[in-house]
Amino acid sequence: LQALDENGLSPDLHKRGTNGPCGVQPTSIQENRTMLFTVGKSQIFLVSPDTKKVAMEKSFREISFCSQGIRHVDHFGFICRESLESGSCQFVCYVFQCTDAGELERHVLSLCLSLCLSLSDTV
Repeated sequence: LQALDENGLSPDLHKRGTNGPCGVQPTSIQENRTMLFTVGKSQIFLVSPDTKKVAMEKSFREISFCSQGIRHVDHFGFICRESLESGSCQFVCYVFQCTDAGELERHVLSLCLSLCLSLSDTV
């Protein structure tokens, strides 16, 4: 295990900074919160259980990759294209932690299957 700083961030991320070649911009653990992850027919939603509002919505066309963690099998994530105000785009990796391993496998399988079906509909 690696020691984290007072914000819950790895010291290695601070050494590289956000202007390094990888452009990593970590999120503080304090910003993490419980969300409802929903896979729809053509998009995913993150819904706040507190406010019952959609916190994030991503179309499958914006998602380029999804995977379950190898060393941290309770985590999964996806890489998503996001447009910038300048008109260009960047790729962002969203990582999630699940409290139930069975639920995590269902999320990843459902997301990957939905992505594949979405791609086959466009071909």
